Amino acid sequence: MSSTKRYDLWRILFAILIVSPIVTKGQNPTVRFSVPGGFYDNSFALELSSKQPGTRIFYTLNGDTPTVASKPYTGPLYLDSCQFSTSNIYRIPNSVDANFFLADDAKKCIVIRAAAFDANDSIVGPVSTNTYIISSLDSGTHGLPVVSIAVDSVSLFDYETGIFVPGSHFDPADPTHTGNYYCKGDEWERCCNVEFYESGNRGINQIAGLRTRGGASRGFQQKGLKLLARQEEYGQKYFYYRFFEDVQLARFKRLSLKPFRCSNWVTTGGQEYICQKIARNLDVDGLAIRQVALFINGEYWGIYSLEETPDEHYLEDHFGVDPDSCNILKYWGVPEHGSSSSMWYLRQWLLGVSLADSANYEYISTMFDISNFIDYWLFEIFACNVDWPANNTMCWQEIDREWRCILYDLDGCFVKENFDGFGNAVDTIGAFPASNANSTLYFRKLLENESFRQAFRARYFELKQDVLSYSRMHGYLQDYADEVAGEIPSQVERFGFPFSVEKFQSDIDFVDRILLNSHSRMEEEINHYLSVSDDVATDFVCFPNPSNGEIHIRFADSNMKPTEIEIYNTLGQKVFATEVMSSGNDFISIHPQLMPGLYLLKIGDQMQRIVKQ
Repeated sequence: MSSTKRYDLWRILFAILIVSPIVTKGQNPTVRFSVPGGFYDNSFALELSSKQPGTRIFYTLNGDTPTVASKPYTGPLYLDSCQFSTSNIYRIPNSVDANFFLADDAKKCIVIRAAAFDANDSIVGPVSTNTYIISSLDSGTHGLPVVSIAVDSVSLFDYETGIFVPGSHFDPADPTHTGNYYCKGDEWERCCNVEFYESGNRGINQIAGLRTRGGASRGFQQKGLKLLARQEEYGQKYFYYRFFEDVQLARFKRLSLKPFRCSNWVTTGGQEYICQKIARNLDVDGLAIRQVALFINGEYWGIYSLEETPDEHYLEDHFGVDPDSCNILKYWGVPEHGSSSSMWYLRQWLLGVSLADSANYEYISTMFDISNFIDYWLFEIFACNVDWPANNTMCWQEIDREWRCILYDLDGCFVKENFDGFGNAVDTIGAFPASNANSTLYFRKLLENESFRQAFRARYFELKQDVLSYSRMHGYLQDYADEVAGEIPSQVERFGFPFSVEKFQSDIDFVDRILLNSHSRMEEEINHYLSVSDDVATDFVCFPNPSNGEIHIRFADSNMKPTEIEIYNTLGQKVFATEVMSSGNDFISIHPQLMPGLYLLKIGDQMQRIVKQ
């Protein structure tokens, strides 16, 4: 073949690739909108145009992908209530009868999906989608950002394949765990268009994958949802936007949407939000979170929490961990990603040893990140999570490194008064609904060690002063209530949950009362369950405390002759030790070189907390 013919062949192949819609994912849309999607005060005229001459534009208003059987575009569209979807998908039962609330109506916004078609009625290029939230049409969300999902209705509501309905996978004998919405995996992922808009109409607009997620929330009208970005299927490798002010990340592989109704314990809809905010200053791996309003195919779907998804991509983004070199477990042993073999080895080893032995405790400290472990268990106990530790647990490790815990699904926190949080964490007989001997094993074994018990106790009293102070926790609760208050009436009208604005405020007050009383309960439980020496010794006192370096120790009895003084950090590690010569004086001075923080000074079998400034 001559070089000229080869050149012509390549030109033809190149042209075919350029015009082929198969490879246009991620390229600029063929249909242009004269005004981008987002928030607007009043109605206006919208024009559509095609970059491809000789094509015709067809569009839909109900979220479905346009075809030549859809509405033909013949001129500017005036965006008033005539452009609302008339599908009324809110009337379709998407849960068992006991969980389904039929609203009188649903708030709506305008979703336009448009595509260009050639003379052969073949689609040219990708579908273009824009959502318009117009205040004068009562589409406003009282300051909340909006997530708008547009997806073919058959993907949600088809009996065989719809991911929003009980469908063909529903078993009346097991109504709380069966249904299409409980199905998982790639085959239950559906293609959608997702938009996110906040102040200034900043956000994203792209094709993504959509799945249901969560436990009980799959069976409610407000489904837990997961959004997935993938280059090969959807044209974008990430969601490129800084969604959360708490983290600097501006790209996310996956995002979760947690519904306002994800449990029946309280009707605040904000337990996850409040707990994640409280835990931001703990040594735990938590999730960034914010409140949004969700629309699906132009119909209001209520208040949701948009948050990070705890998976291998989360670890890669936050810790630089190679997704192929990490293990993620649920329920203390079920692999979510990677392998569970190292955790099961550790479990078998623990069953045969005592961690009262310092050598065994030193070994376990190389397997668990003890600081993280203390903060994780302390917070879950303090927050009285009634749906843990047999449920909603997740830990991870970079291969051959220490295990760490991730805080997630915290809807069962701060929902019951007089709940024995510590008893739940050490249960061995299944006395608590979401606890058992398997799930409490690691914590119970660590409590065999005196240094761990002291470190746990000391860490609580340190956090009590600041991170877990009532004033700080109350501030997060009030911030949340203020943020969603304006949207609560719409949530009530759409889902009957909460059943009134007054009920929402009553439950906010109830949670606030639990926060107010949490420290008195926690201290009672620590004194009951932790067999440790008194935190404040009676035979000596350290001063000044806090100290800038030099520490004086005064003894109640001048005849007291300690032989050694030891100082431990909150991980139970000895950081200072010195022998003491008897001098007959009632006080001595030491000069330990300590980093700022909280420590335990030990003389004999007595300990006192000290603080290095």
